[in-house]
Amino acid sequence: MAVDRSGTNRLPWPSLARVSPNVQVAGGVAAIMGAAAILWQYRRQVGTVPSTRTDEWRAARAKMDMAKERVAGEPVEVNPIRHASAKKL
Repeated sequence: MAVDRSGTNRLPWPSLARVSPNVQVAGGVAAIMGAAAILWQYRRQVGTVPSTRTDEWRAARAKMDMAKERVAGEPVEVNPIRHASAKKL
């Protein structure tokens, strides 16, 4: 008993069959990335400001930031290995 698989390799767009599979994959990835970029930009433009970000909240936050005690520590050596070889033992 043979299984009929005559319609399993059908593409929704027959003209797409002429394009190589690598180009199809690259085009699909580009389309998905483009759609994601458009959605991201839309969310940035239309997104609402959280209720905690009011002018009153910003003023209180700035006041709290200025009230923090500022203590300077010792200088930090960015690359201690560089100076280790220059030391005379």
